[in-house]
Amino acid sequence: MSTSYTFAQNESISPRQLYRLYVFNLLGVGTLVLPNNLAKLGKYAFISIALGVFMAWLFMWIVSEVRERRKTIYDRSIDKTKYAKMLIYDLIIAIYELSQAAFLAWIFVKLIHDSLIPDESFTVVLLVIMAVCAYALSGGVECRARVYEVVFFFVLIPLAAMLLFAISDVRFDYLMIKDRVGVDIFAGAYYVFAASISVFNILFVRERTASQIRGSVSKAIFTYAGLLFLLYAVLLGSFGKYSLSEIEFPAVVLMSDVQIKGSFFKRADALMLSVWFFTLFSVLNMSLYYAVLRCENIAENTGKDLSIIEQDTDRDNFMYADEAVEYGLIDRV
Repeated sequence: MSTSYTFAQNESISPRQLYRLYVFNLLGVGTLVLPNNLAKLGKYAFISIALGVFMAWLFMWIVSEVRERRKTIYDRSIDKTKYAKMLIYDLIIAIYELSQAAFLAWIFVKLIHDSLIPDESFTVVLLVIMAVCAYALSGGVECRARVYEVVFFFVLIPLAAMLLFAISDVRFDYLMIKDRVGVDIFAGAYYVFAASISVFNILFVRERTASQIRGSVSKAIFTYAGLLFLLYAVLLGSFGKYSLSEIEFPAVVLMSDVQIKGSFFKRADALMLSVWFFTLFSVLNMSLYYAVLRCENIAENTGKDLSIIEQDTDRDNFMYADEAVEYGLIDRV
């Protein structure tokens, strides 16, 4: 990677780019994994979506406040003694980002494998995707923000159009089925919140005030919420709660069933698959970017190669406090 430490070498991203980037990040995960997990709640899943979105917004607000009050945490201009105190946090963040990236990579590869090339090896598809991610990492994150700024309407307008066309096939009696409501609503809210956890990465946005970040990401969260509400309503009305809960990627199945007049949209399912490819790649690349960044930061402050640190911090290796100080993970005890 280059010496860029936030979104690009100029360490800047515009509020509009931030908004569009997070719309992609949120859509990529939520619209794929949430509908079938919420289906058992029936119409009460709309309450879970509202609660989960509110939790995501509140979490984003808290992270933006932490970033504003502790903005020097990830500033490399401060002296190394103070910065060394943050190495443990770097390690925790790196593990979190890698875990999220592994989950996203599994979803991404499974979607490509099942939808496009079912006869190809899952491992081969995974290796190709990771090679593309590695190439993208070398360009910094802002190059990705600029790409998604350009294709934003080319992706969201077809998605909204497909959902509107699908409304004609909705059975509204499916939406009115009586369901029992209970604590499952809160479990559903947690799923929605967990699918929105990528908002944590606003911690690393620089050259923007907390109010600017909150404004852009709040708009992204509510745009995502509107599309998720619409998508879930269409899916529930099209398949019913029981069938919907059995389909792994119901949004993809729905798009393959939508009939639109005109030769341009004969392969509407392929068009919409590209939406999820864009969005999943967006958040996968972001997770890998920050994981690598934090590992590089640890390597720089400990004076050791990244490969050595990976071995030394393996989960089966433990250090006493004085060993951690000597190694460079912490400053003092």
